[in-house]
Amino acid sequence: MKMEISIVLVLVILALHDNFGNAMCPNSSGNFTFTVEECGNDVISCIRDKTANLTRGDCVNVFLEGGNYNVIGNLTVGLSLRPSTSSLVSLTCTEAGEERNDSFLSVENSSYLELFRISFSSCSRAVEANNVETVIIDSSSFKNMNGSGALNIYNCLNVTVVDTIFTDCINQGRFLEPYRGNSGALSIGFEMESKQAKSYIIENCTFNASFALANYTRQSSSTELALKNIFNGRGGGLALIFNATSSITVQVIGSTFYGNKAAFAGGAIMVFLEEDIGNSDILIEGNFFLENCADRGGGIAFALFSGSSLGPNTLNVTSNVFESNKATRAAGLFVIPAYNGMNNVTISLDNSSFRNNEGLSTVVFSSLRSFLLTGIRTTQPFGGHSPPTLRPVMENMRFENNTAESGVVVAINYPLLLKGKNIFTKNQGSSLRIVSTVVRLEGYLGFFDNVVSGGRGSAMLFSNGQIELTRDSEIAMEGNIGSIGAAIFSEPVLAQSQFLQTIGNPSCFFVYEEDDNRILGVQDWKASVIISSNRAQVGSAIYADQIEQCSYYIDESPFFDVTCFFDGNVCNTSISSPFTFSDNTNSRQSESTRHHHLSIATPPAKFKIACSNLSLTSNCNETQISNVLKVEAFPGETIAIALSVLDDLNFPTYGVISLEIADDSKSKVHINDTVFSIYPDEPNYFFSYTFQSDLYKKDIVNIIGSLSSTGQRRDREFFYIEISPKLCPVGQFLNGSCKCSFDKGVVHCDSLATTLILKPNLWGLVVRENDEHGKLHTTFCPPGYCRCNISSTSLSRKDCNSVFNLNDPNSQCSCGRHGYLCGSCNEGFSVSALFLHCEVCNDGYGALIALLILIDSIVIVIIQTLPIYMEKLKMNSILYSALFFFQIAPYATSRYPVFHGDYYETLRYFGSLLGLYFPYDVCLYNNATALEAFSIRYVPFILALIITPTVIGIMWLLKTRQKITYEGVWIVWMLILNDIFATSFGVLNCTSLPDQNNQARLVWFYDGTVECFSGAHAALAVWAILVLLLCILAIGFLLLVMYRPKKLKFRRIIRKMAEPVKNGFLDEYQYWFVIDIARRFLLIACLVFETDKENAAMFVLSVYFWMYAYFKPYKLATSNIFELLLLFNFWIMETLRSVSFLNDTINDTHSNSVEPSDCDGINVNRANILIVPFIIIYYLPVLYLFLPITVAIVRKCSSKANTYVKNYRNKKRQEPKSADKSMLPKNVTHTTVETGFYSLVGSPHGISTLQDTISSSEKTTSSI
Repeated sequence: MKMEISIVLVLVILALHDNFGNAMCPNSSGNFTFTVEECGNDVISCIRDKTANLTRGDCVNVFLEGGNYNVIGNLTVGLSLRPSTSSLVSLTCTEAGEERNDSFLSVENSSYLELFRISFSSCSRAVEANNVETVIIDSSSFKNMNGSGALNIYNCLNVTVVDTIFTDCINQGRFLEPYRGNSGALSIGFEMESKQAKSYIIENCTFNASFALANYTRQSSSTELALKNIFNGRGGGLALIFNATSSITVQVIGSTFYGNKAAFAGGAIMVFLEEDIGNSDILIEGNFFLENCADRGGGIAFALFSGSSLGPNTLNVTSNVFESNKATRAAGLFVIPAYNGMNNVTISLDNSSFRNNEGLSTVVFSSLRSFLLTGIRTTQPFGGHSPPTLRPVMENMRFENNTAESGVVVAINYPLLLKGKNIFTKNQGSSLRIVSTVVRLEGYLGFFDNVVSGGRGSAMLFSNGQIELTRDSEIAMEGNIGSIGAAIFSEPVLAQSQFLQTIGNPSCFFVYEEDDNRILGVQDWKASVIISSNRAQVGSAIYADQIEQCSYYIDESPFFDVTCFFDGNVCNTSISSPFTFSDNTNSRQSESTRHHHLSIATPPAKFKIACSNLSLTSNCNETQISNVLKVEAFPGETIAIALSVLDDLNFPTYGVISLEIADDSKSKVHINDTVFSIYPDEPNYFFSYTFQSDLYKKDIVNIIGSLSSTGQRRDREFFYIEISPKLCPVGQFLNGSCKCSFDKGVVHCDSLATTLILKPNLWGLVVRENDEHGKLHTTFCPPGYCRCNISSTSLSRKDCNSVFNLNDPNSQCSCGRHGYLCGSCNEGFSVSALFLHCEVCNDGYGALIALLILIDSIVIVIIQTLPIYMEKLKMNSILYSALFFFQIAPYATSRYPVFHGDYYETLRYFGSLLGLYFPYDVCLYNNATALEAFSIRYVPFILALIITPTVIGIMWLLKTRQKITYEGVWIVWMLILNDIFATSFGVLNCTSLPDQNNQARLVWFYDGTVECFSGAHAALAVWAILVLLLCILAIGFLLLVMYRPKKLKFRRIIRKMAEPVKNGFLDEYQYWFVIDIARRFLLIACLVFETDKENAAMFVLSVYFWMYAYFKPYKLATSNIFELLLLFNFWIMETLRSVSFLNDTINDTHSNSVEPSDCDGINVNRANILIVPFIIIYYLPVLYLFLPITVAIVRKCSSKANTYVKNYRNKKRQEPKSADKSMLPKNVTHTTVETGFYSLVGSPHGISTLQDTISSSEKTTSSI
């Protein structure tokens, strides 16, 4: 029986060991078990009650049954806290504490603390262990501890945290004791005199989304806190802060740090060792750091002193992964090894990878002591301080896809040792940056496909630094991309010039390990440097500020040669070099300017200045004095100079030039660009000057240029530019610089000061009187005379503008035109009759004109005689509206942009055809002028004037005057009247134009070389005036006929002549025909004489729109609606006639440059989305015209169909029944009776119609 009980106890103990671990109080003073019912509100009080008689050295085991417990307060006895069963135990706290306002659960001044499988959550206070010898946290969790972090351990000797999770914890910097951590999750700090060794182990833990805030509200500033060794904002997940006089062991193994943040340093981990600590080991192994963030050290931040009398300190970071961490500085790892003059700190970083980290740098090694090279390599480069005999080691590392503007790995004042195989690939930024130190290579170093956007040295960047090659070491740099120096960029070495060429190249960025026997020349180096397929603007392989420092190559005369150093075969085929160059390319250097195949360049050492070969308006002269130019230029004009910048090897290179104004010109002149870059393939530099005031200064402006260099040894070289100011060109005025005079229609001035872009349809003229430059005069150009150029204006939109070239005024004219207002055609060209184009006239046009005149005569005869034999052919009211629109619309669209040209031509041809004019653009003969073209436009008028009385006379002679109708006469005159008005107004359109001597001249608008009312124009003007007077008299005659017909002889004939124009109007508006003629007269006058304004035409259209809408003069409602629609359509077209409105509404999609014209045999591209919305505006009247016709046809057909259906139904209803048929005589049917009755009185549906007819007859009888 006893045997069985013993076996059961053993099994229970084994079960407890397996489930809850074997670590409990080493010397237990008691075991207590509590339940939620008895201690759920205050576990600390329950423990105090049980341990009231215990002392600091005692320890108790406390078992909690599963459930939620409230815990707040402190204990001074050892404690092992764990679940009594496998159930979850969760501890939280209330807001009010008994003894410590900042504590959740605090164990102080005891020997032991163990927390096993305990869950802590939702408390603003931390779990604390203060002055406890041993702390064990196992398989526990801390969540949402927002206030003082999760777990704060201070002055404890041995700490082990395993299999524990820290999530969403925040520390607001509440702990102000020196050397006490304020981590967001776990803080371990030590600050007291103790000779005992200390051990801290964190293994297989998870730190997630914890945040260490920098709360400075309790102190004046962060600087004051740092001076007091108070560590706020450091260690988002874990903070290890130590100040002791004994050795310390730290191990962080197999843990995950994800999404932690720190306000200052150590997004995941912060480690700090004070200078009195020695013989300590820190191991960071097998951890994963993902998406942590801090200002410095997004992953880990180390601040380590070099050790004490106890021995050196050791830091080993091995087999870790740093991915997607961020920091302003050192996104992955930040190490500050500080020297105190004692023993060394041994740092090893190996077998780890850094991927996708982002910051100014990824890994930084930075010493607190300064380190300056003196120009001669020495064993004491630290200014008197003994350097460390052991270098920090970086071995078998991989850096990939990191973004680091200042460098992926940066060694500042601290010498690195590179061992094994270290790879840098696809990083953004300089991969390895060496600052004021020497990096030693014992192994392989590879740089592949790294990129520096707009920067330098994507593989290696030396800032007063060196890399020391050793036997069998190898460097490979391939596929790297940079702006200046893709593979290697070396900034100046801080050395005196006399040390640049020294035996052994002590100041070169490449050095070789020292040999005790002799200084080795480059031919004896047993190392390999391969530089291939790198790309840059300049110096794709090497860009060195002072390349002479790498010139010693052989231990015999001539000793020094840069080319031989990098390529010994060039100097002596027996000399081998460790350097291999291949396929490096420079985008800003042509093959002829590269330093043969090496692609090596230096900053500019000298330059040459000359006038640019670019064609600019400024006059440039090279003087006999070296580096002096004399230039004449407008204020604000672009000045071009050519600079040849040479490097130390006498090859073109990249350089930075600065300009400044001489002292005597500083108060009056300003330069727009004072610093600029010069590249070998772009030797031209452009700049301009402006005056500080609006007054011309005729004194010479002196400008001094200098060559900027980063090297301290270079002597500055200067060049000089003497600028003689010129007066602003035509169309511009002085306002600091020459600017466009927009008040004269100028919308843009080109940079060469030779071309002005004018508003559309403007023509320019330079008027010279007493001003040697002249003044600009602009006026409107006849439609189609000035060339349309598609250009980008200063208003950032693209218009169809006029381009006025001051050197070639005729270039603004359309094809084949020249002279004033572009009114003259070139020799061999003739003015066309319809569009007034200048074109070559061919012999066939004479026969065509004769044929068209014959056809015109026949058409006039047919129109005038056809109504005699077709009585139904009457003038319809729709004819007035249709002719009004289609004949006048072309004049409204004549100034539309060129993109509407095809539609304007279509309307013009159609309107010309309706006006019995030529439906084809013809010319009379070679060298015909615009006067002849206008003269031929009177042909329809003359034909009608001759044919009309002839036809009427013949009808009288044939004694058929009773059949004579005047419908055709009026139709003919309605057709030709609009073009007669437009032609006559065009003949009388004169404008005042100054000549080149500013003398005013009255010239004809359509030919600026023709003086108005002089010579041939006088005869044509008299004829035009007579025609207009005849039309005005005819209108007066019509009014007289309509209002005083009884006072005229032959009044019956006159009434019959006037009858057709009354058709279609209401009786009270029979005079409306005269109003319609006046409308045409006024509107055409506005369209012909107007240039840039549409106010008059818009006013006329608005008045007539109101009149037609108010009076409704037509008998047919359809005609009134049709008239209003056409007037509204015309009003829209006249609105669009404003080019500025059109351009402001929709921008076109042409290119920025001026398009070639038709004159060059290339058509201007007129296809444009601009016309698409307005196509309906052109052709909508056609829809208006055919819509009423379509409606009438539909209504007629519908009426016929309804009549047929009604008749069919009536017939069915009127059939008598069989019974009724028997009562009628055999020869009389019911239908016959009804038919007879309706033949007398009409159908039942027509009785009302009959009554209306009787009433109308009575009224007629009464009026008689």
